[in-house]
Order: sequence, then C-alpha cells, then structure tokens
Amino acid sequence: MATAVHTLPLPSEGIRFWRFWTLCCAGGEFLGLALAALVFVLADRHLSPLDDMGVKIAMMSAMVFAGVLEGGALGIFQWTALRGRFPLLPARRWITITAMVAGLGWLAGSFGPVWHASASPASGTGAEPSLPLTMLLAAIFGIFAGGLFGAFQWFVLRRHARSAGRWILANALGWGVALPWIFLAAALPSPKAPFAAIALLAGGSGVLAGLSVGAITGWFLLHMTPVREPNG
Repeated sequence: MATAVHTLPLPSEGIRFWRFWTLCCAGGEFLGLALAALVFVLADRHLSPLDDMGVKIAMMSAMVFAGVLEGGALGIFQWTALRGRFPLLPARRWITITAMVAGLGWLAGSFGPVWHASASPASGTGAEPSLPLTMLLAAIFGIFAGGLFGAFQWFVLRRHARSAGRWILANALGWGVALPWIFLAAALPSPKAPFAAIALLAGGSGVLAGLSVGAITGWFLLHMTPVREPNG
C-alpha cells in the first residue's frame, strides 16, 4: 500500500497556516520579551554599577536566563503551530533547542555592553552610536544570529520536513528584519521607568519582531512538506 505524501497546501489552507504561525511567533515573542525585560531590569537595578568581576558575571548570567525565557516562550508557541503541519516534530527537542540558542544569542548580544561597562562616566570612551546606526547594526547582527538560530532548529526540523535547509535562510532574513524592533524598544525607555511600562514596551516590540519573523519564515514553511504521514 503506497504511503501518502503531502503536497503544497491549497491556497486557503496555506493562508490559514501562515496566519496562525505568524500569530504564534508574535505571541511567543510578546510573552518572552516581556519576561526577559523584567529579568533585565531587575538585574540592572540590583547589580549596577558593573565595576566588579563578580557583578559582571552575575549580569551575564541574568542575560542568559532572560534569553532562555524568551526562547522557551517562542519555542512553545512555534511548536503549537508546527505540530499541525509536522505531527511527529518532538516538542521537548524543539523547545529546548530554541531556548538554548536564544540564551546564547542574549549572551553574545550583551557581552560587549556588560563586560566593557564602567562605573566611571568620565572615562571618555566616545559617544553612543546614533539610532539609525544602531538599527543597521541590529539588522546585520539579526542576519547572522538568525542564520545560527535557524541552523540549530534545522537539526530538529530536518527529520520531519523536506527541503528543511531553507529554514536557515528563512531565519536569517526573518531575524534581520525583527531584531531592529527589539533594539529600538531597548533604546527608548528610561532606566527608571516603571516595570509595567518597560514590560509593555518590550512586549510590543516582541509583537512586531514576531510578526516579522513569522511572516517571512512562514512563507518558507509553506514550501516544506512533511517527510511522511503520522501513520505512514
């Protein structure tokens, strides 16, 4: 008896999946970044100034934890959408690897600012980069980090989806568009702003980032068919 093979979904089915996937990415980033922002604010207010090696290590640990929270939330929401298209995709592996890679991303993104922070503002190391330059650098970092993010997720997805190699490019493009939203939100609030305001701003940037990632990667997902039927 021949095993059924999925073809590309009908237009209406594809649109429904693409929309649901995009909304799940937005929901995951909203929750994940809101939680991550609270961790960052708590660490920043209780560990500053960063003039001690132990304090810097503690701050970096907090950043990794914030990244794991964000990645874990995103992984859960993403798997919720993916399980309808790739029924055999393992939840634990997908969520765990997404959380781990996000933690590494936060570690890489915060290493320079934390490690080179100085308690003395009189050091005269130069002005902060302009907002347009910050956004450009965020996009470039997003392309490289997104490619790495997609590569790690590919190790899980490749066993369940045909043409899974496209997932690396999909995430590079998606996060290249998404990360500037996150960096923009990080540059806006005052360090003394209320927790709720910071969390809402971070969550709002997460929605925009998630919509960006979801819309782009969702298009690629429509061209990845399951390897086999659940009972095939």
